[in-house]
Amino acid sequence: MTIVLIVLCILLLAAAITLTVMLLLYKSQMRQIERQINFIMENDTNVTVSLSVPFRETKRLCLCVNRIIDERKKDRLRYTQADKSFKESITSISHDLRTPLTSAVGYVQMLRAPNIGEEKRREYIDIIGARIASVRKMLDQLFEFARIEANEFTIETEKVNINNILRDKISVFYDDFVANGIEPQFEIPDSAVIVLAEKDSLGRVFENIISNALRYGKDFFAVKSISGNGICRIRFENRTDLIGKDDIDKIFDRFYTSDLSRSKKTTGLGLSIAKRLVMMVNGNIYAAYENGIFSITVEFKTE
Repeated sequence: MTIVLIVLCILLLAAAITLTVMLLLYKSQMRQIERQINFIMENDTNVTVSLSVPFRETKRLCLCVNRIIDERKKDRLRYTQADKSFKESITSISHDLRTPLTSAVGYVQMLRAPNIGEEKRREYIDIIGARIASVRKMLDQLFEFARIEANEFTIETEKVNINNILRDKISVFYDDFVANGIEPQFEIPDSAVIVLAEKDSLGRVFENIISNALRYGKDFFAVKSISGNGICRIRFENRTDLIGKDDIDKIFDRFYTSDLSRSKKTTGLGLSIAKRLVMMVNGNIYAAYENGIFSITVEFKTE
C-alpha cells in the first residue's frame, strides 16, 4: 500500500511539474507573440508571427494573427497606391486646367495693349473664348466623373435603337473631321437594333469615344455596327501616332493621357467615363492597337 502511495505521489508530482513547465512555456509563448506583434506594428517589415513551441491553441492564434497582418499589409499597399494615384491626378488636373487659363490671361493682357487693331481684337477674343470653353469642358467632365464615382449618377434603362443614336452622334462631329482633312467612313445598317440602355448616357459614350478619335486621330476614322447572336458590336477605328500598344491597358484609367498626347490638354476622363457608363448597363468595352490603328469596341446584348 505504501509503495502504491509513493508511486501515486511521484506521478502527481511529475504531472504538477509537467503542468508548471507547460504553463511557463505557454506564458513565455504569449509574451513572444506579443513582442512580435508590437515589432510588426511599429516597423515596416515583412516579418510574421512565429512560434518556438507549437501549441495547438497558440498555433491557431498565430495563423489568425498572420492573416490579419497580411490583410493590413495589403490595405497599406492599396492605400499607398491610391494616395500616389490621387496626387498624380491632382498634379495632372492642375496642369491641364492651368495651361488654358494661363493662355487666356495672356491674351487678355494683349487686348489691353494700345492701338490694337479690330481684327486682332476679334482674334484674341475668339482664342480667349476657346480657352474658357476648354476649361469648362474639363470641369464638366470632372463633375460628371465625381458623380459616377460617388454612385450619385443613376441610369434609367429603356429599349433604344442604338444605331439611331450612333448616327446622330457621328453627324454632330462629321464637319469637325472634314475640317481636319478626314472623311469619316461608317457602316451602320438601316435596320433597328434594340438594346437596353439609356439614350443620353449611350450618346455620351459615343460622344466621348468619337471626341477621342477626333483629338488623337489622323487621316482615317471609321465606325462599324455589327449585330448577331444576340450581341451588337460597335467598333470605332482611327489611325494615330499618339497612342500605342503600351497605352492599351491604361486607356480607360481615370486621368490617363499618353505622354505623346499631353499637348492636347484634356483631363483624360472621357474614355474612363465611357467605360463606367457602359458597365452600368451591363455592356462591355475594350480597346486594341494594331498596325497603327487604334480601336475601341462597345458591346451590348440586343433585345
